Amino acid sequence: MRWLRFATRITYLCKLIGMASFAAFLQPELFRVNLDAGQ
Repeated sequence: MRWLRFATRITYLCKLIGMASFAAFLQPELFRVNLDAGQ
């Protein structure tokens, strides 16, 4: 059952990396929307 815990850790890491890259992709979009709203 040790590989199961290892697989869970890998899945968790992938999810974390995915969320981080998704947030990094969203940030410029949000910034641009904020700039448009400010003007």
